[in-house]
Amino acid sequence: MLASLLLLLASDTPELASCDAVKIGYDKALSAYPSHDRNLAQAMRFSRAESWCGSWTVVTVYRRMRGSGPMWEVSEATGDGRAPVAATTWTTSTVCPAIYSALEGVERIPVRLAPPYPIRPASPPAKAIPPMNDTTGYRVWTTSYADAGAQITQVELHAGGGAVAAWVDATLKSLRPCLA
Repeated sequence: MLASLLLLLASDTPELASCDAVKIGYDKALSAYPSHDRNLAQAMRFSRAESWCGSWTVVTVYRRMRGSGPMWEVSEATGDGRAPVAATTWTTSTVCPAIYSALEGVERIPVRLAPPYPIRPASPPAKAIPPMNDTTGYRVWTTSYADAGAQITQVELHAGGGAVAAWVDATLKSLRPCLA
């Protein structure tokens, strides 16, 4: 009887479509926080997600706020588009000094904060290229500072190409040996 009930329950369990599995895994990786260590503060997160529900990578950089240990810790969550479960690896700035170059490189991403459309009817058209829906998606999120008062602000960039994509791709490549 128990075996029949288990078979019945298993047969009624809906299977996730590939895109649903990708979204669930990617969303989990974006919301993950290292509960094992509250001395870490999230400083930056960046990701690359293939179009059409393909593979994705989310890298999160944490700053150690107090206590001993390395200054920076880095997690990488990856998914392949077939399951909502992500594989996660960790490294530190002690093992992977490439993180310093990555953090310095994000400062050089040229971003102009303005609408990508003409602001007034007589304004010249913007030079921005609108993103395509089926391109690889890139995200960069970080805490930063604004104005002369050094007020902390949160910045999130989404792109389908350009400087943001180039920075994410180069940074993933530079960190790959540390997170393998």
